[in-house]
Amino acid sequence: MEIWFYDITASQELVHLNGQTLTLEELYTQRMSLRPPWQPTLSMSELLGIRFHPYADNGDGWKSWESCLSTMIQLISGHTPSKDELRIIRGYIRKLPNDFKRSHVDHRFVLTFVSYLFAGFKANPFSGFTSESNTTEALCEFTIALCTTRKCLFSSFLCAHRDPKVGESLNLLQSRIPPHKVRRSAALTLALAHNANTQVRGRALFLQQPVSMFATSSVFPEVTAVYLEEDRAHELIGLLGYQYNLVSDTLRGLPGERVSAKLMPLDVLTSRILRFLDERFGTDWRQQDFTSSRFEQDQLVQIAIDAALPDIQRLMPFFSGDLQSAFLSRKEEILSKNVASAYQIGGQELADVVAQTIAWFLLQHSMTISAKAIYETTFYYLWGLYCGKFDGVFAIGFDRNHDAFQHLAWKLGAESSGERRIAHQTVPLYARRNPSGREHGSLVDLSFRQFWRYE
Repeated sequence: MEIWFYDITASQELVHLNGQTLTLEELYTQRMSLRPPWQPTLSMSELLGIRFHPYADNGDGWKSWESCLSTMIQLISGHTPSKDELRIIRGYIRKLPNDFKRSHVDHRFVLTFVSYLFAGFKANPFSGFTSESNTTEALCEFTIALCTTRKCLFSSFLCAHRDPKVGESLNLLQSRIPPHKVRRSAALTLALAHNANTQVRGRALFLQQPVSMFATSSVFPEVTAVYLEEDRAHELIGLLGYQYNLVSDTLRGLPGERVSAKLMPLDVLTSRILRFLDERFGTDWRQQDFTSSRFEQDQLVQIAIDAALPDIQRLMPFFSGDLQSAFLSRKEEILSKNVASAYQIGGQELADVVAQTIAWFLLQHSMTISAKAIYETTFYYLWGLYCGKFDGVFAIGFDRNHDAFQHLAWKLGAESSGERRIAHQTVPLYARRNPSGREHGSLVDLSFRQFWRYE
């Protein structure tokens, strides 16, 4: 039995083996030669010699299945699943359709694909949305769709990378991102694709904000305001450029024989959002009050107002009125000072980029708070709409938040595509996130989202 190996441990000590096919014996030997600070559930001879039923049936077969799966998750991630997590994985396999199990679920499937799937994604056995977790039904949908396709496209979005917050000061853009953490998160996607089936080919696309007029799109307004108030817009531009180039270079260096990783500009989706909002609500949508009763029949608006608007409170106090008004009333002064500083540093070319960036920021943040909720909700609606149109297109969440409005908007978009496909995602999957960033050895400690925040 062989595994398409990608190292998703925090240490990344076997990164030189990424993209290679290894036997279980080779993987076990390589991992244990590094003397990890944990002891695997099974010895190598036990792992290679134990026979278990891949469906995790009752009786002695369940214990063997549990021990083998636990050991494999340890070997690929360095973390140990709990008894509760193993029971959830068992429930996931039981929910897979019988015809799918007969054609796909064997020992290799359990020890390779399932190991990566549950190392990367926290699951729960309940129905309905739960923040920071995925339902086993959603994981089953994803599994069936990926394992039965021959052509795939993964899509994920990355936030602007900010420093961890210390005290009361704002966490500004990060000037150093650990490449191994970028590689680790992307490796999770490639591991799933390569271990799903031996014929699948495609791309894993990650979208992030580059240097452009839309530069502040994924930056908190208060963070941008600090740079602009201190005449440091050129620094903000420089840091976004550094972050984009580092992530792009890191993804480009990640091996992928049949499915490769690539970074693309977030501007592609930003332009679609603006065009969609102009066409649906008119070019004055930024000044409209979407809490008005005239929008009560619009499902997208209702998701924005009922589910997204409360979350937009995290952008306060910028959208509270006073700070927003005071900042916007000084827009000419702020623009001229930042353009002058940029010109001194990088000449006319940099000054022009700064001028366009500030003009965009001022335009976007002159909007009403309900319009901001619509803008954020439309992002996920269009993501779902795109994924819902085509077979083999998947959504993996690596962005920081996993909120109800994202789930609902994406689902509405996918359902609005008008396409009826046999196997597809109806909701996006969100990778594990550990807010503390500290990994102690349990599977719950793993964190693939917001990967840049901690060493």
